[in-house]
Amino acid sequence: MRNIKSILVPTDFTDVASNAYTFALRLADKLGAGIDLLHCVPPATASVEAFSFQPTFLSDLIDTSQKNMEQFAKMGLTAVASQLELMPPVDHDVKVGDLNAILRDTVEENNYDLIVIGTHGGHGFWDELLGTNTTSLLRNAPCPLLIIPKSATFATIERVCYATDLRQMDAFEAGRLIRSLFPFKPHLHFVHVDAVEEKPGKYDLELVREIFDKPESGFSATFTELKREKVTEAVLEYADEEDCQMIVMTRPDYSFFDELFHKSHTREAAMAATRPLLILGSGDLE
Repeated sequence: MRNIKSILVPTDFTDVASNAYTFALRLADKLGAGIDLLHCVPPATASVEAFSFQPTFLSDLIDTSQKNMEQFAKMGLTAVASQLELMPPVDHDVKVGDLNAILRDTVEENNYDLIVIGTHGGHGFWDELLGTNTTSLLRNAPCPLLIIPKSATFATIERVCYATDLRQMDAFEAGRLIRSLFPFKPHLHFVHVDAVEEKPGKYDLELVREIFDKPESGFSATFTELKREKVTEAVLEYADEEDCQMIVMTRPDYSFFDELFHKSHTREAAMAATRPLLILGSGDLE
C-alpha cells in the first residue's frame, strides 16, 4: 500500500457524506494528503428519454450541483478548521454518469491512493455503493476503500484490527499498511476467526507472529485466534472490545463462480460496521 497523498471523497451532500468528508479532512491533515470531492449526477436524470427538455434540465442540474459542491466543501472545512494543523488542499468536480464507472475511471486517471465514502447501512443514495452493487464495488475498487459509518467520528488511529482468513498472503504484507499509517504508529491487532463452516487457512497465525513480533520492526502487534461461528460478527465485536479506531479487511481473489459459493465477509462488515472499515484488494499491499 502506497503512502496516502491523494484522497477521493464521493458525495451526495447528505449528513452521511458530510461526516465522511470531515473524517477525510482530519485524516488528510495527519497524512499530509490532498482531497478531491466528487458528485455524480445519476444517468437516469441525464437521459434524453426521461425529459424532452433534457439539455436545459441537465445544465441546470449540473449548475445547482456545482453550487452545492462549493458550499459543501466550505462547510466541511469550516466545521473542522479548529482541529486541523494544516489545511489540506480541497478540489471538487461534478460529473454525469454511473457512479461506480466514474469512480473507477476517476481513480485510474488521477491515481488516487484512497477512496473515502460514508454509509448509513445501505439505504438511499448509497444503495448504489453498498446495496445492489456492493459485490462489484468491493471486488473491483481500483484502490483501497475506507468506509465511514454515519456514527463514526475521527479519532487518532492508535489501534488497528487487521482481520485475516490466512488463505492469502495479505497478512504477511501488513508492514506496508503500517508504513502508510506511519504518522499514527498504530498497534496492529492481527485477528483470525476459526469458523466451523469456513475453509481452513493455508497459513498459520504463528507464522505471522514470527514475522511481525519483533521489537526492532518498529511497530507493535498482537495475534489473536477466535473460534466462532460467525466471522464478521466476531471481528466487529473484537474491534469494539479492543477499542480499535480502524478495521482492515482484504477482499478475496475469488473468480465469479467461486463468489457464488462464498459468503462475502467484506460486504457483511461494510453493512454492519460502526467503526471505520478499510477494504483492501489483493494488490493494494504490494
